[in-house]
Amino acid sequence: VYALSHVCGQDRTLLAGILLKIFLHEKLESLLLRTLNDREISMEDEATTLFRATTLASTLMEQYMKATATRFVHHALKDSILKIMESKQS
Repeated sequence: VYALSHVCGQDRTLLAGILLKIFLHEKLESLLLRTLNDREISMEDEATTLFRATTLASTLMEQYMKATATRFVHHALKDSILKIMESKQS
């Protein structure tokens, strides 16, 4: 993964998407995210600058949160949105 990241350079969005799909399929996404984030943390000298740069780890986290949070948000807000829609129609 680190070698692929190095080869891709700044164009990490496509790589992050592909890696995430593979690791989700294998149910190893937690290991991938933990490993990359632990590496980011260990390489950073200042806690205040953690995750400010756009890295493979931060790109993967963003894509993972979008992929998993969408279902949660739909489930959590569905009834409230339906109530609002119904009240506006009356």
